[in-house]
Amino acid sequence: LLFAQEGANVLLVDVNTQAVEKAANLVAQRFPNIKAAAFKADVSKEFEVKGAVDRAVELFGRLDVMVSLQRSMVALGGCTNIALRKR
Repeated sequence: LLFAQEGANVLLVDVNTQAVEKAANLVAQRFPNIKAAAFKADVSKEFEVKGAVDRAVELFGRLDVMVSLQRSMVALGGCTNIALRKR
C-alpha cells in the first residue's frame, strides 16, 4: 500500500490468485488514480518472475522497483540473488 500511497502503479504477484486479486482490488479502491493489477506467479521460478516483469512493462511501460516478500526467504534468513538479464 505504501508504494501506491506514494503514487506508484503496482503489480501484485503471488501464487494465491484469490489473495492477490483481493489485494489489487483493495489498492484500486483506496487509490483510484493508481493502476493496480494482480498476477499469478511462483517467484521461486525464474521464468514466472520474467512473466511478471513482462506483464508490469506491458501494463505500465516500465518497471522501476521490484520487491520480494516471499515467506520462505524470511524463514531461511536471507535472500537469493537471481541472475536475470536486462533487456
